[in-house]
Order: sequence, then structure tokens, then C-alpha cells
Amino acid sequence: MAALETFVLPRQHAGRVTLHKNVLEQLASPEMVLLDGTSRPYRRGRTTGTLVEAPGAPSILVVPGPVKPPDDVDAVLWTEGGALPTSRADIEHLRARWVQPKFSRHMPLPEDARERALASWRDRFRFAEETVLEDGRLQEGLRSPQIGALHAALAHWKMTNEPATVVMPTGTGKTETMLALLVQQRLERLLVVVPNDALRTQISEKFLTLGLLKKVGALDPTCQLPVVCRLDHALQNAQQADDVFGPCNVVVTTMDVLRLCGDDAKARIVALCSHLFIDEAHHIGAKTWKQTRELFLDRKILQFTATPFRSGREPIPGRVIFNYPLLKAHEEEYFKPILFRPVSALDRDQADGLIITRALDTLDADLAPGEDRPAGFDHLVMARADNVRRAEDLHARYAEACRGKPYGAVLVYHAMPAPEKRAALEALARREARVVVCVNMFGEGFDLPNLKIAAMHDIHKSLTITLQFTGRFTRASRTLGNATLIANVSLAEVQAELRDLYAEDPDWNVLLRVLSAEASGRQEQLMDFLDTFQKTERALPIQNISPKMSAVVYRTTCPMWDPDHITDVVSEDLLYAPPTVSHREHVAVFVTRDQTPVGWGDFHTLQNVTWDVSILHWDAGRHLLYVHSSDLDEMPDKLARAVTGGTAERVEGETTFRCLHGIQRLTLTNLGLSSTIRGAVRFTMFMGSDIVSGLAEASTQDRTKSNIFGFGYERAERSSAGCSARGRLWSYQIAPTVYDWMRWCHSLGAKLIDDSIDVSGLLERAIKWRTVEGRPRAVPLAVEWSEDILARPEQAIMFELEGTVSHLYETGLAVTTFQEDGPLRFRVFTEEHSVEYEVVFGDDVGYRPVNGVEVLVTTGKAEKNTRVPLSEWLVRYPPTTYFHDRTVMWGRLIAHPAPVTAPFSTERVEAWDWTGTNIRAESQGPHRDPATVQYRVIQWLLGQDFDIVFDDDDTWEAADIVAIKLYDDRLVVRLYHCKYSGEDQPGARVGDLYEVCGQAQKSVHWRADVEGLFQHLVKREGERQARHGTTRFDLGDAATLRALGRRARYLRPEFHVSVVQPGVSKRRISDAQLNLLAVTELYLQETYGITFSVITSD
Repeated sequence: MAALETFVLPRQHAGRVTLHKNVLEQLASPEMVLLDGTSRPYRRGRTTGTLVEAPGAPSILVVPGPVKPPDDVDAVLWTEGGALPTSRADIEHLRARWVQPKFSRHMPLPEDARERALASWRDRFRFAEETVLEDGRLQEGLRSPQIGALHAALAHWKMTNEPATVVMPTGTGKTETMLALLVQQRLERLLVVVPNDALRTQISEKFLTLGLLKKVGALDPTCQLPVVCRLDHALQNAQQADDVFGPCNVVVTTMDVLRLCGDDAKARIVALCSHLFIDEAHHIGAKTWKQTRELFLDRKILQFTATPFRSGREPIPGRVIFNYPLLKAHEEEYFKPILFRPVSALDRDQADGLIITRALDTLDADLAPGEDRPAGFDHLVMARADNVRRAEDLHARYAEACRGKPYGAVLVYHAMPAPEKRAALEALARREARVVVCVNMFGEGFDLPNLKIAAMHDIHKSLTITLQFTGRFTRASRTLGNATLIANVSLAEVQAELRDLYAEDPDWNVLLRVLSAEASGRQEQLMDFLDTFQKTERALPIQNISPKMSAVVYRTTCPMWDPDHITDVVSEDLLYAPPTVSHREHVAVFVTRDQTPVGWGDFHTLQNVTWDVSILHWDAGRHLLYVHSSDLDEMPDKLARAVTGGTAERVEGETTFRCLHGIQRLTLTNLGLSSTIRGAVRFTMFMGSDIVSGLAEASTQDRTKSNIFGFGYERAERSSAGCSARGRLWSYQIAPTVYDWMRWCHSLGAKLIDDSIDVSGLLERAIKWRTVEGRPRAVPLAVEWSEDILARPEQAIMFELEGTVSHLYETGLAVTTFQEDGPLRFRVFTEEHSVEYEVVFGDDVGYRPVNGVEVLVTTGKAEKNTRVPLSEWLVRYPPTTYFHDRTVMWGRLIAHPAPVTAPFSTERVEAWDWTGTNIRAESQGPHRDPATVQYRVIQWLLGQDFDIVFDDDDTWEAADIVAIKLYDDRLVVRLYHCKYSGEDQPGARVGDLYEVCGQAQKSVHWRADVEGLFQHLVKREGERQARHGTTRFDLGDAATLRALGRRARYLRPEFHVSVVQPGVSKRRISDAQLNLLAVTELYLQETYGITFSVITSD
């Protein structure tokens, strides 16, 4: 006789039938583990095997093949070779099955099985709660979140039948809560709906065995198990619904199967079921989910989810009756903090390599023995990909990286052949593999708590589910440590998901620890900044706060500020949470609640509730305090005095107007003046062209400037600034983070303390818009669509020219009359058609087609798909016209910026040898004419170091040639604008430069939309391929272009514009030509800091 520590018995069925292709079954007993048993050889006649006996258990004969059951044993188990199963994996591996009691694929269910199961549960449920005893041992029972959810559901059902939602983080026991409700309430007939096949199998198994309810003492061991149907196939009529649902206690299915059921079958299912449970309820937003749920509205509906938000961030419909906090789960040790170890790479292939290395290094470190884990942690890696092909590629890379290690990598996805999936999962179970590459972890049906390292090659749509899955923790286990998340923070979708994660539940602010060692540049600075804030319960995640760019600024003389005094001013009962402070960065953030009566009635119980954010930053180097607050009256002053020991003095008066310093091409849009007449204060607001008269009034003694707002360009970006004499400063921008707001404050503070700034000079130099009185006496260089139009998607507007429809990106504007006087005309053109328009000057500015034929404009949904004549549409969205003397006209407004002070230097003009080029032929065309100006420039570029050389010549071009090169974190974009010569020989004809200089000035808007430039080039390539079957790439390809486009937002763009005109002779170049080039260069530099060069003939 030999001692047997563990012996595992397969489940025994009470009944199993198949009805309408769906299996209904009831277990007599679930899979069981016998401990402390004995085994001895058995022989009786021709029957041999091993007899296993254990206290309180039947005697079991294990045999190597089918036999007639002897009458001196209670049960007979047949296994491969007669081996004893000692683990759950052995049950399947040894193909263990019962000889007695006999099992067959079809066993009639016991008579009245459903009713007998219900009766057996009466008064047999105990609210036994898991408890840690004084000696540290764990007394089994239901977990505290399960107990709480149970009571919440019971209380809800006592009051109403309205749908309700239970929110429980992954690992706290949602399924066990469902089981407990089934037996405690003796639910008449329960329908459980899950999102996918894998979960249907998992949940069905749980209901078949009633999970751990008996083991933890919550349910009497004598209670019968329920009759469960796993509904795999849709039912077509009411009779089929009766056949399948009638005998069952529980039916588990997917929404897809339920949707495919016939209408009569659905109606009968609703009538038969007393309760509906929806698992993973964050999927409920899908149309079919919503429609099906509404069928059951007169039944009790309970929704279970790990997050109360759908993937689109909308809240789940239904009242939340229980929401177990993540921090509480952490305190109860159901959940552990997750270490976020980011990698940073703009190239996906490089990022994959970094993630693989980081994941395996983390796994090896976790497996290694340590003081707290003598045998190491039994961890696995979950590597996620977006699709099967990508998963296969990653699996090959993981397999290669695992060479020489004591473990390998497997691939698992939903549609893979069952034998292959089973083999992969068995390799994981035996730890032959410790890396699983998957497409959708939760759709694959995994339930492996050991998956503690999440390598997110492609981010999950709901990151909170991923993190909860990896972060869950079982107190009884000593083989699991903390979880690790690895992802590429350079991807926009990763940053967006992290932001949404914190928005869903601020508890992640504490539970997700970020290691920023792999971040770079601004990301590293931001992570470092965020890490300086205290992590406190209920504090909102600082990284999700996007304040407006506004502040009131104070001079201070205190040696150190004290943010602890904020609560001297702000009542604690108004605070959402105590102020969150960064002592290193001298920043404090807090949120307050403001309640006001509703304005539409007298109700004590109804009030408007507003949440306001306040941010304080003390700039120690400049002795300035910045206060951002929604309360613009007394609150900023009170806060400033409180945190600076009463030393704060508000920066007021014309000093605030210094914020406009450094803004190039400053255009004032609002000017407020105040005056005192007989003791009364009079305010006057000037806007647009009226600002000219407002500034004139401001020069008189009785008028003072109360507020100013303007926009322009600063540090190669669009910029705006506003200020009031009372001390408030603002911009129309929204700060992406508190860190960006602080940096804006620093740039503001540097101006405010700079006494050398001449405010009156600033306003005098500002661009002043006036109402146009007639045709400007200047040569028009270029005409461009309104900025409002350029900001729209290129497909959102369509133009119909002579019966042919084109999109915005296929439709251009070009000046046709390059002269100082006479009609001002331009053409609207596509590749096939052109229509000329004239600007009409009168009481207002209008537009008319020269030949009477109108272009028709169709706009998108924003304007209800209206279709109007272009002449009418341009009045609403007037184009911008640029003139040779820097004059700019926009609709009926005109501005005359200061003229250039010096001509373009002749020494900077590059003279080329154009031998072999027809200087009167500009475009190489789809078939690349080698005698053209464009071809000559492209051949020169091919000899330089570029990643992309792109022929963009045509309607709505960014430039004739776009050349792109990536240098580390710098994205260099060179735009070449080519023009043919007006005559056979180079000369000093200023007319040869008008149009090409205008094109150069028009192209600056691409610097403000670098991603849009890449999208534009991709579209242009597709259009060229479709029309001519040739490519626009002279160097590079679409894959390289798209790859650079994905990285664009994270790179520092450097733009350079070149004008190429072989019709200009460097030796004979005229003053008029040099002045025109100087005007063009100044415009490029003043707007986006773009460098400029000129290529001509000798």
C-alpha cells in the first residue's frame, strides 16, 4: 500500500442530452481532488488495476482499459495505461473516463431535475465571508466585494425591477457573485449572455459546478447542481425554446446567437426566463446588445462589468448599484500595483524589438529566486497583437528570442485549429512555454492568473481591462508577484488609452507606477514632472487635466511659498479632494464644487453643480505666482495672499500688455477702452477694422486700454495672447497638460518682468486691418482659400467645374492678372478645367465669373450638404490675396504690414547651369520629361541625402517637389517651387517671379499641419496611380511615406522653401526682383520661421 497525496477525479454526469444541436447537462459531482489517500495493486480474475481509497470517499478502481465493473468497488475509472491522474491536466492527458458510473454522450436528465435542484437550495446558502485569522491563516468564504455585490443586488430587487449594473474589477469574483445570486434567490430560470464563445464555455463550466460556493462554505455540500445549457445554436420557434429552456436552471449564450433566434423563439425565451445577467456589460452599447436587452425590460436585469464605461468612453446604461473601487481591491490584496515600463520608438519594428527584450528580461527577473520568493514567481508573458498575421510575425520573433532559454513561446488565436490551440495551452500549463502571443486575450478564453507581464505591441481598446486582468492577485497564492505592463509610449493610441484609463478611474493614478527611464525628450520631462506630485486617495490624475491657458500673475517677495494654506481660503467641504502638490515644481492643483439653484424653478432638491479646477505655480526664479482659477473675482487674490504670506501683488495695468511682445505679424482682433466721464466708467469694445479708430482714441488723454487680444506667430507656431489691465492674461489655446500650462506661464513671466519692452511700440507695429476702399495698387502674387476652409478635411468640400466634380485637394486657386492696376482676377482650376473669376470692388467685396459660368460648391454635413454658386460661397469664406508689397487682403478687409527694410542679398542667389534643359518647360509630367526644369531639380535632389523625393506638381500642390529626410528627432521638409521662364533667355523680368513667389508664400500653411501634408501626399500618389498608372515617387515609396507620417507629430519639423526660376539671371537681377524675394522670405520667417533660398540661372 502506498500513500497518495493527490488524486483527481473527473466529473460525473447526472444527465446529458442534445436538443436542437444544443447540449443540456447536469453534473452529479464536479471534478474532485482527493487528498491523503492510499493506492494498492488490485487483481480479481482477469481484472487488474490500482485501487484508490481516501477518507470519506468511495473506493475507486483505476484500470487501463474497459472492464466489467467488479462488485467490491464503488466506481471504476479508465485511464491510458491505468495511470493515476494527480492533476487536472492529467484528466485530459490520460483521457480519464468513468466505466462506472457509466457515462455516455446521451444520458436522459433526471426527472424534474430543475425543480429538484431549486428545492435543494432552499435555506442552504450562507453569507460566509473570507477572513484572515489572527494567526495569519485564511478562513475561506466569499470575498468582501462578492458579499457587497450580493447585498446590493438583493436590496435593489426589493425596490425595483429596473436594470442595474455591478462593477467589480477583474479578479474580485464577478462570476461567483452570479452563482451566489442563483442559489441564494433560487432564481426560477436564468439567462446569462456573454460577448464571445470562449466566455460562454467558461461561464457554462462555472454554473455546471457552482464554482467554489461549496468549497468556501457558502453552499451546503448536499445541494444539487443546476441543469445548464450552453446555447450554441439559434432556436427558430417557440417549441424549440420550450424544449431547450424548459428543463434548465441556467442557459448561457452569446448575443449573436440570441439575435439569430426567431421572433417567436425570442418571445418564448423572454416568457420562460425570470432573470437576465449580462456579463462584460461594457459591450452593451452595440446595437444588437441594446435591442436584445430591451426585450427583457419586464424581467430583472443585472449587468456585470469590470469598468462602467464602454470602449467609446460612454457610461453603460443602467443604474450602478455597486462599484467596488480599485484602491479597495488593492487594500484587500485582490489587486496589486502594476509597474508600467514604457519603451519609446517611432518605428514599429524597432518598438517590437524593444518590447520583446523588455518583456523577456522582466520574465527572467521574475522567475529568478529572491528573498521574498525562494522559488521565483511563476509568471507568464502575454504579448498582444492586433491581427493574426501580426501575431504570427511576433511569435516568430519571440520564438527566436527564447532560444537558449528554459521556455519557449506559443501562438493562440480564436480561429486556429482546435488541436493546435490545445497543444499551445498544454505547453503553457506544463511551462514548456512561458510566452503566449495572442490577438485578443479575453476573446481566447484564457483564465490564467499567472499572465502577469503584458507586452502590448498593439494597444487594447480598453486598457483598463488589460491592466485588471494582469494585476489581479490571489491572496492564497505565494507564487505570483506584481504585474508589469510594457508598451510603446511614442504611439498616439498608447498615449490616448493611458489618458482614457485615468479618466475612467482615478485610482489608476496610484495603482499604475510609471518608470520613465525609456522615455525621451518632452515625454521624459512630462513623466518626471508628473512623478513629483503626491499620490493620494481620491486625487484626480494630474495627467488628465487640460486647463485653459489663462492666469492672474502676482509679484511676490516671500522666500518660499506655502501651499498648505490653500485650505485657509477654500473650505474643505467644497474640495473634491485635498490639493495635490508638487513641492519640487512648486505647483498645486485642486478641484472645487459650486452649487447654485436652477434658474428655471424654485426647487430645494435641484441645483446646478459645477466643478472648477484651480492651479497655482510659484516661479521661484522670477518671484512670480501664477493662479489659474475659474473664479475671476476675489478667489485668485485670496489664494495668492494665503500661499505667499500676504506678499503677493497683482501685475496690472499696461504691464500686462507685454505678453504681446515677440508675436510676429501681430494682428489685433479685440481692443477695449475705458474712460471716466463725470465719475461714471464708460467701456467701449472695438473689433476687426474698427480697431484702427480705437487705437486712435486710445492715444487721447481720457481713454485707457482695458483689454487687448491678438494673434500672430511666435517660435514658429501660431500664437494668440490676451490681457486685461486688471491683470488677467490668456490665450485661446488649451494646455494639453498642467506641465504645458506651467511652461506657458514661464514664457509669460519672462515678458512681464522685462522692463525693456515698449508697449506703445508693440501696438503701433501691430498689423491693422481696414475696410478696403478699392482695388489695391499692388501686384497680386497669390490667392489662397480661407483658413477656415484649409482647416477642414480635404474631402469635405466638392467643386463642380463644367460638369466635373472635384474635391478641395484637387481644386486650386491661382492669380491670372499680375499687374498693379486693372481687374483683379484669379482662376479656379482642376487638372481638366479652369474658370476665371474677378474680384468686384464696391460698397463690399464680391466675386463674379468672367465668362458667366459659375463653379458650384457642395459642402459637408456641417452645412447640411448645401450646393451654392462659388461667387456666393466666397463672400462667406473669402480667399486671402497676397501682394508684392506685403499687402494682404481678406474679403473686405485689407492690411499693410511694414515694408521690407532691405532687399534679398544677391550673394545668396544660387546660379545653376541649365544646359540640356528647356527653361520654358516647367513640369516633367507623369512620364518624366528629362528636358524640364522640374526634372533637372529632381535629378539634383537624387544626388543628395533624402528619404523621399516626391513630384507633387499639379492642382493644389504643396510644392512642385517635396523632399523629406529624417535626422534622429528632426523631420526636414524641403519644398521646391519651380517656374518656367517667360522668355528663351534669362533676364531681370520681375514677372517671372510673381507667381512662384506667391506659391512659396501659400505653402507655409503646411508647416502648421505636418500630418496633413503626409496625408495629402498619400492621396496624391493614389490619384496619380489611378489616372496615369505611374508613381509620384522619384525616391522612396508609399510605405516609407506612411511610416514617416505616423511619426510626424513626435518629431521637430524643419521646413525650407526654395524658389526655382531659371528665367532669372543672377548677374542681371533687378532691385524689383530682389525686393520681391525679400518680401517672400520675410513672410516665411515671420510666420513659421521657415528658411528660404533662390535658384536661378547665371
